[in-house]
Amino acid sequence: MVTRHPLPALLVRHPVLRGLAVGVLLPVFDARAQNRHHEKEAEIRSALRDIFIRDVDIKGAVVDEDGKSVAGVKMLKVLCDAKGKQYIRETSEDGTFSFEYRDCLGVRLYFTREGYFPSTVNLSTSYPISGTSDNGNPLIRETDLRIKMEAIGPATPMNGYESRPVFTAGATSHAMQVATERDGAVELLRKLRAGVPMDLTKQSADQFPSGLVYVRASCVDGRIPHRSDDLHIGESSYGAKSLAKEAYLGLTGKDSGLILCEPTREDGSTLPEHLLRCLRDAPREGYQKEIPLDRRSMYVFFYCKAGDFHGKGYAGLPRRYSAEGGDRVEAMVWVYMQPDKTRNVRSME
Repeated sequence: MVTRHPLPALLVRHPVLRGLAVGVLLPVFDARAQNRHHEKEAEIRSALRDIFIRDVDIKGAVVDEDGKSVAGVKMLKVLCDAKGKQYIRETSEDGTFSFEYRDCLGVRLYFTREGYFPSTVNLSTSYPISGTSDNGNPLIRETDLRIKMEAIGPATPMNGYESRPVFTAGATSHAMQVATERDGAVELLRKLRAGVPMDLTKQSADQFPSGLVYVRASCVDGRIPHRSDDLHIGESSYGAKSLAKEAYLGLTGKDSGLILCEPTREDGSTLPEHLLRCLRDAPREGYQKEIPLDRRSMYVFFYCKAGDFHGKGYAGLPRRYSAEGGDRVEAMVWVYMQPDKTRNVRSME
């Protein structure tokens, strides 16, 4: 025989007692739930703290390519902590700097000075840990951090052109025009002409006017073959069908062409504008009408020559699109030409 306690039944039948129970017992249960919630939040904050919180202790100097101090450098520190972002601006007269911050999410440093390319350092979770500070936080410590700033050099402005040439199988394609021929001589265009029609299925590139930057893809039975496997670059992935199997970048005109190159930086940067700075003096010879669009990296870098004008640039992945009207391939292309007819192409900002 099971003996039931009379209190629960009495609470259910008696409205006054039922109201008292709700007013007394529910806050007790609610308080317990809130305590568990706060305990869970504390656990999460502790775990996140171990992952993201840093103590930063930095001493260093800004130097040029020869290792000499760069005086008068302006430094912007973007400090991220529990208060949000703080922007701290300083000027170093002798090129040295030092600072220390506790319990922060990271510090991003921006260095600028007239006549030099800007430089950036991010002291956050991706930066190597030196150890543990006295309060138990992961510590980023550098006692002699060297920030190398590259001089711009002869600052002759360059003509910049940006467009997306398109190749269409069995139909008219479209190029970007950076130069034109007048009275037997090649002249740079001050403003890009985009979408210039080219039918590369019926004519060779040599039959078109000078200064046309175009994309071409190999065709089989009127279709553009795609890659056989997916492409993985860093954290990005591209499906095999979204990229052309064989694609090329070309430049039309007599005494014109491209030279494929693979720039590298000592600091390991992969940003295209940083890699482009590595291209400084354009070669005298070795230019080809077409270069392959590499399918192993995000960008292809090249020197270029249109008549007597030299330049450099880079192109993105050859994206392939399939439709009823025919397959097509597009690639974003950036070209920078030196208007003074020298081979100096390092004056990029």
